[in-house]
Amino acid sequence: MLVWNIRRIAGRASIRCLKKLLRLHSVTFLVIIEPMVDAGQLDDFTSRFGFHLGVCNSSNKIWVMWRSGFAVNVLVNNDQLIHMQVCHDSWTFVAHGSFVYGKCSRVERRALWSALGLISEEMGTKPWLVGGDFNVVAAADKYAGQAAQDLTAMAEFAECISACGLKEIPFSGSRYTWTGIRQGRRIWKRLDRLLMNLEWQRRFSGSVVKHLNRATSDHSPQLLQLSPGFPTGPKSFRFQDMWLNHHGFLMVVRQCWDQPTDGYGMFHFFLKLKRLKQALRTWNQDVFDNIFEKVSKAEEEVRLKELQLEVTDSDEARVQWSQAQAALLKHLTDEETFWKQQARVKWLREGDANTRYFHSHLLDKRARLSITRIYNLEGEVVESANDIGTAAVAFFQSLLAEVPPINNTAICRLLEAIPPLVTPDQNAQLI
Repeated sequence: MLVWNIRRIAGRASIRCLKKLLRLHSVTFLVIIEPMVDAGQLDDFTSRFGFHLGVCNSSNKIWVMWRSGFAVNVLVNNDQLIHMQVCHDSWTFVAHGSFVYGKCSRVERRALWSALGLISEEMGTKPWLVGGDFNVVAAADKYAGQAAQDLTAMAEFAECISACGLKEIPFSGSRYTWTGIRQGRRIWKRLDRLLMNLEWQRRFSGSVVKHLNRATSDHSPQLLQLSPGFPTGPKSFRFQDMWLNHHGFLMVVRQCWDQPTDGYGMFHFFLKLKRLKQALRTWNQDVFDNIFEKVSKAEEEVRLKELQLEVTDSDEARVQWSQAQAALLKHLTDEETFWKQQARVKWLREGDANTRYFHSHLLDKRARLSITRIYNLEGEVVESANDIGTAAVAFFQSLLAEVPPINNTAICRLLEAIPPLVTPDQNAQLI
């Protein structure tokens, strides 16, 4: 997706630059702000840039175009905002997008904040993206220059972001997306932003924004890459706290631990742990499986049993309803325990069942730890998962290659004098 305040789309240089960006980044969804041409030309430009369909907001300040494969339904359309429901052939869910061009006046922007607040109440657990030119910064560090800033306007924007449950998508490139001359001096601001809610972050955990170079406009194009996240390889074994709450856990451990094992000392202990790890993996798959799917199924079961109780108010129906509620409570407890352990948050009380908070904390942590670009040995920036992996391996191989081999006769004699205690077969088992 590309979002850009282009400041007149009909200019020859703008068209040439936009076509280059669309081709270079294989853009399938385009948001143009301030096209500065008549709305009647929208269809012509949509076809000209190779898109399937396009719409504009009521003030003709925001154009949205998309290629085939997308299905778009406009839900809210006003002079500062166009909000839409977006589906794609490859998605199993429905997403929502709100694209913004804020007024220059703080007072007029309040209608935009109010509209976003109303939309946020309808989002719930729906993926929601908000982006565009807000014409205001959210904090002082999003501005550089000596012109006076409207602190009240900043506070109102920041309050809107917080109240709507939004956060900025991680970005690379320039810190500022707009530059201009005010009172005879150049200033920089981050007026253009892409924000997401928790469900968008969960669906597209690898989402990143690139602030591309300004060319024909004083605003930077924003390129949103909707990567689901880099592959991390096989998952390592992790002990789950929720296992301790299951009545069958100790039995699995005891049965596995009591089985006879070859070896002695620490090697004997290692083999027992290795066997127990595999036993717990299998047991977890059989007993817990997908805890999130179990929560969804349990919620549906409670709903059905409640409907049945309303129709047939019998003792059996009450018992089934109570059993369904108990099962749901158990699965919710497992889910809460899982997210607490994943987030490693210590400052909340143990009884605070806030899985949404833990989920958000975990996603933020993953975003901070993810590597989206790296320099290879040639000094080039690589960004694909395969190239990053190759560059990392090459770097550490070069470090190891620089270590001179041990060629000390005294050390070799000393090593030869130490009797081997581990057989080749035992070595093979350790691998």
